[in-house]
Amino acid sequence: MRHHSDPLTLEAVDEYFRTLYWLKGERLDEFQILADLSEGIRTGDFPFRRVEEKFKIIKDGSESIIIPWDENAEGIIDELRFSDYPASAARKAQRYTIQVPPRVLYGLLSGGAVERLHEQYNVLINRDIYRKDIGLCPDDPAFHEIENLIT
Repeated sequence: MRHHSDPLTLEAVDEYFRTLYWLKGERLDEFQILADLSEGIRTGDFPFRRVEEKFKIIKDGSESIIIPWDENAEGIIDELRFSDYPASAARKAQRYTIQVPPRVLYGLLSGGAVERLHEQYNVLINRDIYRKDIGLCPDDPAFHEIENLIT
């Protein structure tokens, strides 16, 4: 990037990727994901589940939880909850997800703060343990704000 004053110019981006490919070469596809995808190129039957299992940007086993931040997120969660084919809703829900370690998710599931939909999508149902200013507070999954306990 030292050759470009603006790293977002086409020339800077082009140089970056040329350098990256020159340095990394075959190691860029170390999990052979391109080979997996090329299997289905003629039929359109791509092995997305196998690719998803191989490809993780963060390789720490983190799990996703969908947070119902606003009405749009709630609608997506409802679509996910009641759909027989939830993949489309799951894609829309990505912008409303956070990542947590597996032990945190397990605690939230067993504490009733998170619900699992379709055996793979985790949805926060105890909104009192999520704050927009600091995020998820998983230490006490049974915590509720007093005003939310009054019916």
